[in-house]
Amino acid sequence: MRTSLSLALSLSINIALASENIKNDAINAAPVCSQIIYSDESDTTTRGALSDQRRRGDFEVKDDEKSTPPHVWALNIASETSRFCYIAQEEVSIWLPQREQTGSVVIKKRRSGKIELPWSASEETLAWPVDKMPLQSKSRYSVKLDGFPLKIITLCRIPAKYKTVAEKAEWMMQRGCKEQAEMLLKEGQNR
Repeated sequence: MRTSLSLALSLSINIALASENIKNDAINAAPVCSQIIYSDESDTTTRGALSDQRRRGDFEVKDDEKSTPPHVWALNIASETSRFCYIAQEEVSIWLPQREQTGSVVIKKRRSGKIELPWSASEETLAWPVDKMPLQSKSRYSVKLDGFPLKIITLCRIPAKYKTVAEKAEWMMQRGCKEQAEMLLKEGQNR
């Protein structure tokens, strides 16, 4: 009995220490698109922070809210995901569900400066400014819209060797771009 209690206590302490180390490593880790993600739903250490990221002023995006981007390559800055997959940087745009106000967007990349762009309420999406800030795979960007929380995202370029929709979708799913992969598969079926 005493041995079982001692083992249980020791295991609990080790799990708590490992959890804290994982949390610190996730904050300080360099973004890697080659890393395969098996499940993001079991990660309770970041779920609260991601939910906080989704708050937009007095309005909060709810999980059951219809917040599907207009196309696969539209970066939803209200989503919980921290990764975004793309094929061609010219196709990438920024999107926010139920955006009703004109404002400006600030995009930053570590060691590359920042740019600020106007975003009219009449525009559903805002094209990624590839002429001012070209996308670089495996890089982390921050996107900030007036009145809404900061979105930090790692952009992952899909390798050219993946030719079919199914191959691209599988690669995307393995890297945490699940919503995009599902949209791509759905669009592929409708063609």
